[in-house]
Amino acid sequence: MAVGLTGLTTPASGAYNVSLDSEEPVTFSARASFTSSSPTLLYLRTGLDPSVMHLLEVVNAGPSSAAGQDTGAGSLLVLAAINVTTVDSAG
Repeated sequence: MAVGLTGLTTPASGAYNVSLDSEEPVTFSARASFTSSSPTLLYLRTGLDPSVMHLLEVVNAGPSSAAGQDTGAGSLLVLAAINVTTVDSAG
């Protein structure tokens, strides 16, 4: 089983944290030099056990910075969809 998170990347976007099943959050950035007109894959996790319920937590972390420097990133987070993919083994 796999889970994917899609959304838009923009110059006004910033950092966001993703945590799956209460793991330590991982920080990503949705910032881009241009606004994407179609959704972009923002997170993907494969190899999940389909027999248990999973918890996906996404938190807008606001403006991102690099080594204490202002990167000009904003705090916008635009999510489009969460896609869950399973494989049917019957056949």
